[in-house]
Amino acid sequence: MSTSTRTVLGIDASTQSLSAILLNSNTGEILWSRSLAYRDDPRLLGFGFEHDTMVMPAREPGEAEQPPRLFIAALEALFSDHKAAGFDTAAIAAINTSGQQHGHVYLNEQAKSHFARLRDTASAKETLLAVLDGTFAYGGAPIWKTANTAAEAAHIRQAVGGKAAIIERTGSDMPLRFAVTVHRKLAIRYPYAYAATRHILQISSFIPAILSGDCSIPIDFGNACGTGLMNYTTRQWDDVVLNAAASDLPGGAAALAAKLPPIAHPLAACGNIAAYFQVK
Repeated sequence: MSTSTRTVLGIDASTQSLSAILLNSNTGEILWSRSLAYRDDPRLLGFGFEHDTMVMPAREPGEAEQPPRLFIAALEALFSDHKAAGFDTAAIAAINTSGQQHGHVYLNEQAKSHFARLRDTASAKETLLAVLDGTFAYGGAPIWKTANTAAEAAHIRQAVGGKAAIIERTGSDMPLRFAVTVHRKLAIRYPYAYAATRHILQISSFIPAILSGDCSIPIDFGNACGTGLMNYTTRQWDDVVLNAAASDLPGGAAALAAKLPPIAHPLAACGNIAAYFQVK
């Protein structure tokens, strides 16, 4: 590949793999593609998920969580393979990301400074997992398979005013897998983890947060809609749904709102690539 060829990289974090595709930005030609299967790549084993289900052992029926550290390890492995293939990362003009819609992670107060370290060239002396160690307020990443939140979904739906009322606001009837039902369940079941949470990021935002070294980046309104918390007309977090979900939780609706990111257009640029990746 010519050193003058500008490229664009797409990354998708799904339930089963982390995939990437590198394109020539002028012609659209596919220059390289890679899919790292979590259960098959030896670098991604040992994080605690079951081989066949790709989720961590459930503590109650319907629970479905993946280890968040898995996504970090997969991202580092992906860039290692890209470098080994001989492509110049300096030629990448933009990276676009996507992820399983309802999967999300809970980050603590220390996460901001840990993520910011990725913008320091010295961080490249460590592994990505080492730099981001100790940033999770909760050890699991609930995903779209979640089905143990029926009581929480019913509570939110009723508090908003019923099925028609919540559909009018959010565009959906509060399915079990939507993130707000999990937030409520976490707060009730694991109040210490909920209290320790400073940032809630969907998987689609978690990857660019790592790439930019900023865990306060926005969520795009498509994925925000899938949380069950966004008013799909105004494209803002909905105060009525926030109150329905969290008014009786510690800190009330304001505490939950403070943990959520701002909402942006799906094509918005959320930052520059952190020095960690530039150096490595």
